Amino acid sequence: DPVVDAHPNALSASEELALQVAGLELFFKEAHLQKKLALLLPASKNLAERMRAKGLFVIQSGSEPWFDLKASLDPKKEILQTLHVAKQLAHKGAIVESFLPKKLSARENIELEGITNQWLKSRKLSPLKFLNRLEPWVYSEHKKYFRVTYNGRQVGYLSATPLNDGKSWYLVDLIRGNHCPLGTTELLIAEAMAHLKREGAESVTLGMSPLAPVSADEVNFHPLGYQITRYTFEHLNLFYNFKSLYLYKEKFKPDYWSPVYLICSKPKLTLCALNGLSKVMLPQGPIRVTAEAVSKLIFNFNFGDQLYEIFSKNVLLRSFPRNIIEFLLRSKLTLSLNLANILFFMVANESDGTLRARFANSYSYQWTRLVRNIFDAHSIDYFILPSFLHFNYSHLMFNTFLLIFFVGFLEILIGSLFVGVTFTLGMLFSNVLTSLFFLPWVNILSPSSFLHFSEELDVGSSLGIFACISVLVYFMKHRIYIYCFLILAIVGAAISQDSVMMLNHLCALGIGYVLARLFFSFKTV
Repeated sequence: DPVVDAHPNALSASEELALQVAGLELFFKEAHLQKKLALLLPASKNLAERMRAKGLFVIQSGSEPWFDLKASLDPKKEILQTLHVAKQLAHKGAIVESFLPKKLSARENIELEGITNQWLKSRKLSPLKFLNRLEPWVYSEHKKYFRVTYNGRQVGYLSATPLNDGKSWYLVDLIRGNHCPLGTTELLIAEAMAHLKREGAESVTLGMSPLAPVSADEVNFHPLGYQITRYTFEHLNLFYNFKSLYLYKEKFKPDYWSPVYLICSKPKLTLCALNGLSKVMLPQGPIRVTAEAVSKLIFNFNFGDQLYEIFSKNVLLRSFPRNIIEFLLRSKLTLSLNLANILFFMVANESDGTLRARFANSYSYQWTRLVRNIFDAHSIDYFILPSFLHFNYSHLMFNTFLLIFFVGFLEILIGSLFVGVTFTLGMLFSNVLTSLFFLPWVNILSPSSFLHFSEELDVGSSLGIFACISVLVYFMKHRIYIYCFLILAIVGAAISQDSVMMLNHLCALGIGYVLARLFFSFKTV
C-alpha cells in the first residue's frame, strides 16, 4: 500500500507511482478494447519495473543525465574546471545572460531567428515530432532563457522548462549558430545551472540520450534487442549522433544517469508497433526523412568541422572561414610568404630551376661562414635570406605545399601574429641550434664527418614551416604519437641522405613545441 504524505494536499512518491500504474492500466485496457496496441514513452524506471512485473514488454530506450544542484557549491566553477574551452571563451569576453523574449529588440529577434535556422539546416535529420519538437518560444511565460553574446552579437541560446513545481529544470532547446566559437554550448549550460541554483532549483537535466548504454542486469531481459541497440549506438551514427550526443552530455560529469523506458501494452513489441512509433516521431515518413538526411549530408558537408575533429577539445581555436574572402584575409601571412618565395626564386634561380652559384655561395646557411662573419654587417643575411632560397623547382613546390596546407591552416586557427613569431624564430635559430648542439657530438663520434657537416649548405622555408607544424601538432588529440612519427621521419631522412644538417628540422619542431607550451599550455588556460 502506498504511504500517504503527511501533507493533505500532497502525494508521496509511492502514491504517485500507484496512481500512474492504475492510470496506465486503464489506458492499456481501453486500447485493448479498441483492438489497438499502445506504447508509453518515456517511462521512469519505477513505472517500468511495475509494468514488467505484470508481463508487459518493457525496454530501455535511453538514459537521462541529472545534476544535483543541492550537492554542488558552484556548478559553473565545477563544470569549467573540466571544460577548458568554455573557460577560455569566458576569459575572451563571452557573456551569458538571462533574457525575456518579449523584451528583445528587433535586431536581437532577427539574430536569434537566424541562429535557429542555421541550427536546423545543420542537423542530419529534419526536426522530430511528438516529444522532440523544436518549440523554444511556446509557453515562454513559464520558461527561462539564456544567451551567449560574443564580440557584440548573439551566438547561441537555450530555453529551460520547469519540472516538479520549479524544483527541477530541463534544458530543452540548446541552439547555436554555425560560426559560434567553440565552447558556446558548454558555457551556456554552466551559466544556466549556476543561475537556476541561485534561484532555488534543486536539480537539472539535459534530456534523454537515445540508446545510451544499459546495465548488465537490464541486458538480460532482451539480449538480442540490446545487442541491436548497442550496435546502432556504436556504429550507425550516419543520420543521428547517438554516441556523440551521449559523450557530449557525459563530459559535464552528471551526478547520475536515470534510465528511460518504452512500455508496450502487450508482452511483445511487434513490427506494426515500431512502424506506428516511427510515424509518430517522423510523420513525413522514413523514406522522405532518409532522402532529406542524405541530401543534407551531401550539400551541408563542412570540411572545417571534419578537420576540427582531430584537435583536442581542451583548447579554444578560431572557427573555420565562412567563405573564400575570409579565408584569404585570414591567410595573409601565408600568402605573403609564398609570394616572397616565388619572387626570390625568379631572381635567384637559373632558367632550369637550379639555384644560381653566387646565391648558393654567398647567402645559403653554412656554419663556417657564419662563424667567420659573425660580427660582419651582413651576418644577418645568413639567418634570414636562406629561408627564401630554394635549390630547385621540386624544393620550392614541396615547401609551397607545406606552407599552404600547414602554416595556412595554423594561421586560420590562431591568427597571423603568433604564426609570424613562430615562423621567424624557427627560421632564425633552428640552424644555429643544430650546429651548436650536433657539431661537438659529430666531432667526437665521427671526426671525418665534422668537416662535411660544418661545410653543409642549407636553404628553404622548411624550418619556419616545421616550427609551425609543431604548434599545430601540439593542439591535436594524439600529439605524442604524431611527434614521435615526425622525429623518426626526420632522423630517417637524415640517415638516408647522409646529412646531419637535416636534423635542423628537429630543432624547428622543438622551437614550435616550446612556444606552444609557453603560450597555449592546457594547464594554464
